[in-house]
Amino acid sequence: MNVRQKIVVLMMVLVSFSYQLTAQRNEIILSNSKTRKTEKPVSENAQGFSIEKNRQDRQYIPSKDVTGWISIGTGSSPWGSYNYPIDMYWNTSLSQSIYTAEEINHGPCAIEQIIYNYKTLTNNYPSIIDTEQFRLWIGNTNQSSLSEEAGYWIPSSALTLVYEGIVILESGEDQEMVFELSQPFIYNGGNICIMVEHVLSPNQFQNHFNFKASNLAENDVRARVFTSFETSFNFSLPGNDPAQTGMTLGNIADVTLGINTLAEGSLAGTITNPDGEAIENVQVSVVGTDLLTYSDAQGYYSFPFIAPGNYTINYAAFGYVSSSMNIEIGNNTIHDLTLDFLPKGMVQGRILDNDNNPIEGANITLNGYASYNATSNELGNFSIPDVYYDNDYMASINKNGYQDKSTPLSVDSPLEIMPDIFLDDQLEAPSKAEATKSGSNAVVTWLSPSERKIYRRDGGTFLAQIGHNFNEELAVFGQVFREAASLYQMSWYTKYIDQAHDFVNVFVFALDNSGNPTNTILFEQENVPNVDDQWTSFTFPDTITTENGFMIALSYAGRLELGIDAGLDPEYPYVNNVNWVSEDYTTGAFVLMEDLGLGPIPGNLMIRAEGYKIETGEKIQFTSLNKPKSLNSYKVYRFEQGQEQNPDQWTLLAQDITEKSFTDESFSNVNPGWYRYAVVSVYSGGLESLPALSNLIENGLTAQITFNITTNTNTNESMGAVINLTSNNGGANVYSKTVDNENGVVVFEGVFKGIYDISVTLDRFDDYTVQDADFSENPSYSMDCQLIESLIEPFNLEVIVNDDFSALLKWNHTEDITENFESCNDFSIEPQGVVKWKYIDVDNATTVGINNFEYLNENEPHSFMIFNPSQTTPPISLELNPTIAPNSGDKYLVSFGAISGQNDDYFITPELNLGQEFTFKFAAKSFDTYPAPNKIMVGYSITGCLPEDFIWLTETPVILPADHWYEYEYQIIPEAKYVCIRNVSDGAYILMIDDVELFASQSTKSKQLVNYKVYLNDEFVGETNDFTYTFEADDLLPGQDNEAGVQSVYSTGESEITLISFYVGGTGLSESKAQSGINVYPNPSDGNFTISLDGKYEVSIINSIGVTVYNKTIAGHEQITIDGLEAGCYVISARSDNKVLNQIIVIRK
Repeated sequence: MNVRQKIVVLMMVLVSFSYQLTAQRNEIILSNSKTRKTEKPVSENAQGFSIEKNRQDRQYIPSKDVTGWISIGTGSSPWGSYNYPIDMYWNTSLSQSIYTAEEINHGPCAIEQIIYNYKTLTNNYPSIIDTEQFRLWIGNTNQSSLSEEAGYWIPSSALTLVYEGIVILESGEDQEMVFELSQPFIYNGGNICIMVEHVLSPNQFQNHFNFKASNLAENDVRARVFTSFETSFNFSLPGNDPAQTGMTLGNIADVTLGINTLAEGSLAGTITNPDGEAIENVQVSVVGTDLLTYSDAQGYYSFPFIAPGNYTINYAAFGYVSSSMNIEIGNNTIHDLTLDFLPKGMVQGRILDNDNNPIEGANITLNGYASYNATSNELGNFSIPDVYYDNDYMASINKNGYQDKSTPLSVDSPLEIMPDIFLDDQLEAPSKAEATKSGSNAVVTWLSPSERKIYRRDGGTFLAQIGHNFNEELAVFGQVFREAASLYQMSWYTKYIDQAHDFVNVFVFALDNSGNPTNTILFEQENVPNVDDQWTSFTFPDTITTENGFMIALSYAGRLELGIDAGLDPEYPYVNNVNWVSEDYTTGAFVLMEDLGLGPIPGNLMIRAEGYKIETGEKIQFTSLNKPKSLNSYKVYRFEQGQEQNPDQWTLLAQDITEKSFTDESFSNVNPGWYRYAVVSVYSGGLESLPALSNLIENGLTAQITFNITTNTNTNESMGAVINLTSNNGGANVYSKTVDNENGVVVFEGVFKGIYDISVTLDRFDDYTVQDADFSENPSYSMDCQLIESLIEPFNLEVIVNDDFSALLKWNHTEDITENFESCNDFSIEPQGVVKWKYIDVDNATTVGINNFEYLNENEPHSFMIFNPSQTTPPISLELNPTIAPNSGDKYLVSFGAISGQNDDYFITPELNLGQEFTFKFAAKSFDTYPAPNKIMVGYSITGCLPEDFIWLTETPVILPADHWYEYEYQIIPEAKYVCIRNVSDGAYILMIDDVELFASQSTKSKQLVNYKVYLNDEFVGETNDFTYTFEADDLLPGQDNEAGVQSVYSTGESEITLISFYVGGTGLSESKAQSGINVYPNPSDGNFTISLDGKYEVSIINSIGVTVYNKTIAGHEQITIDGLEAGCYVISARSDNKVLNQIIVIRK
C-alpha cells in the first residue's frame, strides 16, 4: 500500500506550445441581433488553409436530387457530443471529421445533402435561431487520422467548399441541422473529411446543442475541434501552429449523407507504353475536381461516376512523358492512351578548388525528377549516366573542408556537360585560443580546425524553451553524446522569461553501459555567468576525458529556460533518445524529453560541447595537390579590450605561421591595460577565416606580493594561517592563500595593483590586520607579519557548592545535547525530549495528511510533531515506502506541509551558554520531491528566540532530497543563545528531521599553554593543569557571596582573569571545629538534639542554601525538636551582643 497517491502537477512546460483547453462557463450571454460583421475573403497561403483558391480554381458539378441516403455512426456515445460538428458555447468553432470507406460502405456517388441530428436541453434561447453563419467543406482523402503525428488538420486546399450561409436551428428533440450543398460533391469511394465552421458571431449560447455521436476507439483520432470566444480560425497559418491545434474528445458526430447515384457519365481506359506493355500506377486526375485514381497492373483506370462535360485529364507516371488530354465525357466514355518513354542523358562535370586544383572524393547529388549520386575522381571529374530529362534538377556538391554548393541543372540532351564547379574552402577558424604570461612575454596557443570536435545537434534557430516549475537547482536539462571525448568547453542558449538568468549551474554526467545518463558527476560548477537570448560559453578548468560518452546539462536557481531548436535545418533534425531531463539529478532518475507527454518536440536542446578530436595532431600540409583542405597558415593579431569589433585597430604581430603557438616578445612594451589575441586561419587564394579570440590578458596591471608570516611563540607556528587581500574599491579584487610551509613564506602572483585591506587569521592567534596597504605602483612587494598568540580566557565557569559547604569550580566545560526523539510520545505536537525544545508555528495552517493511514493529530496545525510509521493505523510498510523510514530508531521529528500557502515553522534549542564555538548537526530529508521538495533554513540568535531574532546561516533555503537521509553540520559562534531549523517549504509534503546533536569539544590546550591560575576572593590560591579546582569550606565566606577566578597561563603571557560569584550558606566550619561556648549533642541527630550555651543568645538554624528554618532565644541549654528537616548539613548560629558562635549539625533520617 502506498503512503499516498502522488498528484503530479505540471512537471516540465514547453512555453511556446500549448493545447487549447475548453471550460464551461456559468453565465449565459445571449444576443438576438440578426446583424454580423462581413467576413473578408481569406487569402491563399501555401503552408496552411485556403478558401479563395477553392472558389476560383475548382470546377463544380451541377446539383442533382437526392436518390438515397448513407447513415454513418451508431450513436454509441451516451452523452452525444457538444463539440462536433459545432460547439455553440463559443462564439466560433471549426471541426474536422474523417469518415472511412468501411463505415460509408458505398461506391462512388454524388453527395447532395449533409444532415446532423441534435437535441436541445434547455429553453434558455429562442425556439428558432436564424442568425448564425456556417461554412462546410468536403474532401476525398487517403488520410485516416487527425493526430499530432498526422499534422493535426487536413489543409483546406485539399477540401471543397460546398456550403456558406445561415442554417436555421430549432429547439427540441430529434432536430436536424441540414446543409443543402451549393453543388454536389463527387465521392470517389474512399475516406472523406467534412469540415464545419461556425463563423465568428457576436452571439453566445449555452452549450446545450447535443449532437448524436459515436465513441471512437482509443488512439483513433478522427475528429478535431478548434474553439474561441473572439478569434476565428486563421486559415493562413500552418496546420500545426500551436495557437490553433485544437483538441480531440474521443467521439465523432454521426452524419447522414444525401446522395445521388444516377450517374450520367463515366470515364475508363487502358494505358500502355510504346512497346504495348501495360503501365501500372499511372496517376490519372480530373482537373478542377479532387477526383484521382491510379492504373492497375493491366494499365486499366476508371471514374465510374462523373457528370457529363468537357474535362482536362492529366496522365503522369514515373519514367514516362506526362500527357494532358481534353476529353468530352459522356455515358461510358472510353479513352485509351500510350505514354512515351522519358528520355535519359549523361551528366558530366569537374570539381575544382579555389586554386584550380581538382578535388577528389567530392559528393555530387542530383535531386529533381529522380535522385542520383556520384563521387569525383582524382582529377575532379564525375559522370552520371541514365539521368531522366527534366528542367528542375538541383545539383548539390559537398566535401569535408569545403563549403557546400548547389546549382540548378536542366537535362534535355543525351550529353549534359556542366561548367566547372569551384568549391570554396570551408573557412574554419582555429579554436581554444589561449594567452598566458611567461615572464615579460605573452604566449598564445590554439587548436587547428582539424583538432577540434564539436558536439552539437541543434540547428541554432530558437523556437521554444524548457524548464521546471518547482525543483530549481535539482532539475537538470541536457544532451547525451555516446562517444569518447576530451572536452574543454561547453555552450548553451537560454531565454529571458520573467527574469534574467544571470548565473546557471553546469554539469557533465557520466553514462552507463547502455549510453544513458547517471548521477555520477564528472564535472559541476555553480554560478557560472550567463547571458540570456544569446549563446554563452564556459571553458572547463581542466580537460574532461571520458571513454564511454557524456551528458552536458544545466540547472538554475529558479525555472531554467533552456532553448529548443526550431528543427528547420535538415542537417540537424530532432533526434530521439539524446535529450534528457531529471527533476532531481541526485537520484539518478533521468527521463527522455520525448517521454514527458509534452507533444511533438520540434528540435533538440540548444546545448553544445567542444573538445579535442581524438587521435589527431597531424601537421598542416602545404604541397599536396590533393590536400583534403587548403589551410596554409595562420595570422596572429593583438588588440586592446573593447576593440573586438574593430579589426582595423588590431596590430598584426605575425603571419605565415605554420605552428600552433606564438610568443609575443613585445608584450611588455605595450601600455598597461587589458589585451586579447586573435588567430586567423589563412586558406588557399588568401581567404581568411573568422578569428578565434583569446582570453583577456593584462600587462602592467598586477604585482607580485610576498608575505613572511611568523608567530611570537618559541617556534614558528604559522602553518595553516590564511592570508586574505581585499581591494578597498568595493572588494572587486579578492585573493586568498594558506601558509603551507614551515618558514611561513607565501607569494601572491598577479595581484592587481591598488589599495588593499589585509587580514591574516590562524586558530589560537589574534587576527592580524592592515588597512589601506598600498600596492599600486611597483611590480613587487614584500611584507612581514607576526601573529600574536591569543591569550584565551577561561570560559563557561560554574561553581557547585557541596553539602559540607566546600565548592567545586569548573571551567571550559560544556554539556552536549544528543536527541533521537525516541523518548517522545508518538505523534505529539511540539514534543519535549532530552531537553526542553522550543517551537513556533508562524503559519498556523492546517496540514496535509497521509491517505489510507490514521494517526493522532493528523491534519492538525503544528510547527513540528513526532512521527512513528510503525504506530499508524494500519502500520506503514517501510519496505513498500522506504522514503518514510527513520534515520535511526523508530521515531523522528516531522513538519507536514501546509494545506495552502507556504510553511513557516521553527524548531529551536533551549537557551545555550557554551562560551565557545560549537557544532550543530542533524539528519534531514524530504519524504518526496513531488509535488515539491522540502526547504529549510538554519540560523542562530544572540538575543531572544522570536523569528525576528535569528541570523540565517542559509540565506538561500537548503533543498532536501528524498532518496536518503543527509547529514547537515553547521559551526555556531560562541555568543549564540539559540539555534533553530526553520521549515520554509512551499507545496512540499513531509519534512523529516532525526538525530539532532549539539556539541563543543573541550578546548585542546595550546602548545604554549602552561596551566591555569585560580583565585578566590581576590587572592591567588593555586595552579592546575585540569579544568576543575576544589575550595574547602574553611576557605569560603559563609553566609555571603564569594568570587572565584581563573586565568590561562601561556609561555607568551597570561590571559585576563575570568570571574564568577557564588553564595555559600552557613559558616564554613567543619564538624570537628566546634567553637567554645556552644555544644550540640547528639550530633549527628534525627532532629531531636540539645543546644548548650555559655549565656543568652539569639539562635538560628540555617540550611545549606541560606534559608533560616528555626529561630529562638536560648539561655543556657535547651532541648530542640524540629520535625520535617531534610537530611543534610545545617548551621546553628548563636548571636549575642558580644559575639557570634557557630556549629554545624548533621541531620540524618
